[in-house]
Amino acid sequence: MIPPMLLSKGKRKKIEWMGNLPGSQIEMIEKSSMTTAMFITWLDRSAKFMPRGNVLFIFNSASSHFDAADSHGVTLFCLPSNIIHELQPMDKTVFKAFEIYWNEK
Repeated sequence: MIPPMLLSKGKRKKIEWMGNLPGSQIEMIEKSSMTTAMFITWLDRSAKFMPRGNVLFIFNSASSHFDAADSHGVTLFCLPSNIIHELQPMDKTVFKAFEIYWNEK
């Protein structure tokens, strides 16, 4: 199992997050989407937990991710542009409702 890395939009981590998510890593990002630098950070951390041998990651298309993956022996399967949201129904239902509630609070 690869412990999760949580991305939160903003610049400062909340003190209450520290120590309450064992094994997790929290990173702050300015944009609400994955950047190449953050992907590399995630990949470097995740590589420590990956099994030996071939590993396949399925992800949305971002060509800048290929070089970083090669350095860890990871094969990337790139999905067509603008399709990832169709493959993630939880984003449209459960997480969207949670995000609205979270933002209100």
